[in-house]
Amino acid sequence: MALRVSRNVWIGGGVVVAAGLAVGVGWLLAGPSGGTENEPAPRVTVTADAGAPTPTPTPGPSSSVDPFEGDLDGILADEYPEAAPARTDPNPVHGDGTYNVDYPAALVLEDWVWDRVGMGWSVEVVSIPLNFYADDWVLPPAVLYLVSPEEVYFEVGELPERMWDDARVVSWLEDEDVIRVTWAGGWASARYDLRSGESEDIVFSSYGANAGRNSFVSADAEGNELWSATSSNGTKLYRWDAAAHEWAAASAVDDFPDALAWWEGVYSTTVTSEDGDSVVLLEYDHADLSGDFVLYDLASDTSTPFQVPQAAGLPMENVGTNVVDGVVVMEIWTDSQTPTVIGYDIASGTVSQMDEAPQDGDGAAYGGGVAYGEATSRGATHYACGC
Repeated sequence: MALRVSRNVWIGGGVVVAAGLAVGVGWLLAGPSGGTENEPAPRVTVTADAGAPTPTPTPGPSSSVDPFEGDLDGILADEYPEAAPARTDPNPVHGDGTYNVDYPAALVLEDWVWDRVGMGWSVEVVSIPLNFYADDWVLPPAVLYLVSPEEVYFEVGELPERMWDDARVVSWLEDEDVIRVTWAGGWASARYDLRSGESEDIVFSSYGANAGRNSFVSADAEGNELWSATSSNGTKLYRWDAAAHEWAAASAVDDFPDALAWWEGVYSTTVTSEDGDSVVLLEYDHADLSGDFVLYDLASDTSTPFQVPQAAGLPMENVGTNVVDGVVVMEIWTDSQTPTVIGYDIASGTVSQMDEAPQDGDGAAYGGGVAYGEATSRGATHYACGC
């Protein structure tokens, strides 16, 4: 019998507290001397609810019935592998359950299952952040799952222990059976092979020094990705070109060298469109609290600056920013109890005041998974304050 499980589990994480730096040694994107900015050349160091499915009709000798008709994952009821060993949280229920993990019931992942993977499937991780407030608390393993369109979970395996702190799957290179994962508040990241379990830490070079923060920003449905690398010498943006299968500095590095992708405040996040293609960058002067904005297009690797005078002189904590239906929407809070809403229309390049902020369905849910052939959820880069 097939095992079906509810996906109402804690996928990804909840509240992130101060995360330490996690600096890797592989996938190093630096020049030969480590002190020059050359084209990045990688160097790799390998270091539940359960219920029976609806029976599928069995065709008779002369029947033309398709046995897979209505079967979303291409696996017949009697084909499913056996159940994987159950996993449980090593900790007792802690307070409101914030620091408890709920592993789904899952099946053993046999090699042939990969042949059925396509649209509708996803790779997800179950993980929670470190609990700094309980001496007897044990960080549970971060576990990867392949999830079918019928919400059947197949256990891929545990991530390496260094990745257990709030691990999140941020991109999936489907043709290579490879994912990219972040952890520790999004500061550390790695490339992980779903078949072999081998992993390679991602460390970029940023202006002549290895980055201590190597953070995912956005990925579109075509597989292009934007990453942010921060070293003691500054922050540099890198783009993964899905067609060329190579890394290069994003064009924004030359066009807008001070533009940053991460918005820091009571929460830390990137600001992107739901399809992952539009990224709002911020050129921010801490001296006079002035902020200029840049709209980066991930697919074309191009940038367009725009200004919002109403946000001038305000801390970015006062400017709630989102991208909804092709419009960069900014809710600007001053002394009034009602924010001023400004919209930058991406297609026309015009800035205008709006009566109210439009709502979108994506929200800021925490994300720990990536669907096959789809953009990465914006929740994968949203971290709440741990205070």
